[in-house]
Amino acid sequence: MGEVLVSIRDKFQSWDDIHELLVYAHKKNIDSGIIMKTTTESSEQLKERVGDGVLFIATIDNQLVGCQMIKILHTSSWYAPQGIIGHIGLGAVHPEHQGEGIYKILNEKTYEYAKVRKCNIVSFDTAEFNYSMLSLCKKIGYRYVDFIATHSKHYSIIVAKSLTKDFPFPQWYCAFRFFIKKTYVILRYKRGAIKRFGI
Repeated sequence: MGEVLVSIRDKFQSWDDIHELLVYAHKKNIDSGIIMKTTTESSEQLKERVGDGVLFIATIDNQLVGCQMIKILHTSSWYAPQGIIGHIGLGAVHPEHQGEGIYKILNEKTYEYAKVRKCNIVSFDTAEFNYSMLSLCKKIGYRYVDFIATHSKHYSIIVAKSLTKDFPFPQWYCAFRFFIKKTYVILRYKRGAIKRFGI
């Protein structure tokens, strides 16, 4: 395997290539019935999704093998008491290169970007039944912090991680808040009182 190079996307890396990578990387999830909205979006929509954030790309011998976005957002979310959060998205690693540490390298770059901007909490959302991703999240220090309705019969879990030594709240409190929100969202949706949002 050649050297993995990670950089911020430049004008020479087409959005069509990034879209193709997302579809290919998440094919297994899509085939199993997990809805991955970003794989259905056009290249222009992906560009808009990144907006004023940055998209890191990983290449080997000038071939695109991975990507991950981070946007610094101001928020009132309970798990970000500083009012700022690094939202991560568009994560993908080419299936032929999964297990080679590319995801870890992309994470390190996004964390560095957040820290430079005085952002100590990062988060992202994933499908409720994306068990492999949720398992990985727990292994690398993420906590379940929110639960949202997305598409028909589908929900997403928002996970968050502190980039400093300690999370702002203890694990038991995060688990309690998550349980309450999950119960609330499911009951409201079943009663038809909640609108679903795209991931």
